[in-house]
Amino acid sequence: MSQTLSIGGLTMDPDACWFTINRRGILGGTNRLNYIRNIWDIHGRVNSTPGLSNAAAQAMVDTKVRQLEAAVNPGIDIVFSLGSSASLLSSNTTQGTQIREFSWLPGYDGVRGSGAEGVLRRTFHLVVYGDYIGQPDTYITQWHETITSLGNGGPKVKPVGSLSGFVQPQQVQAVTPYFCIQSGFAVGLLSRPNAPIAIFSGNPNVYYEPETMNTSPFTPRNWGVNRNTEFGIRWSYRCWSTSPLLGTPTEF
Repeated sequence: MSQTLSIGGLTMDPDACWFTINRRGILGGTNRLNYIRNIWDIHGRVNSTPGLSNAAAQAMVDTKVRQLEAAVNPGIDIVFSLGSSASLLSSNTTQGTQIREFSWLPGYDGVRGSGAEGVLRRTFHLVVYGDYIGQPDTYITQWHETITSLGNGGPKVKPVGSLSGFVQPQQVQAVTPYFCIQSGFAVGLLSRPNAPIAIFSGNPNVYYEPETMNTSPFTPRNWGVNRNTEFGIRWSYRCWSTSPLLGTPTEF
């Protein structure tokens, strides 16, 4: 069964490349998995054809070196096939594939190989990674809501100036209403979540102030090369009642 390894569209010598594939999760604000980072760590060689003269062998190796250097750029695709296939495709990642390391085994010149390493082959090390979405479209990465209760129903007393120059207290209301502010924000990995409903809506003894009912969508937190992620929304509702307003934050 034949095997092939393609790096940036270049087919490598299958007997001269070795690699490992590592995957690690990237957690979000809720300490849950958001992304899966795939890391390809490749060690390999570009070789000359056996039987060539030194000059011809070195020319072939130099050509392959230039081709590989031209191919190794951010956005590179890597595909391995051996019956089934494994791949790291830039278009399937959020930020495109990225080069973590690309180097040649140094020789006497400190950059590339010398002797047999310079004439018959060149040895390289390449590390490429890309981040994949680890959750469905409806996944929520952050959620925070606060229920703030204000007021105790007691009298309202204001400071009032007098002709004598002294400030005196004056009661302007015998009783006062109870207030509640429901506010928070949410972030969805691939789409913007819906803001929760007002927790006291439908209660005939609770009155919402229309001008304070607001929702504010905001731009994605991560601008990806291929796909933006983490879409957010904020909300705030204010209401009042003649009875105490105690509520529990909405859970997603």
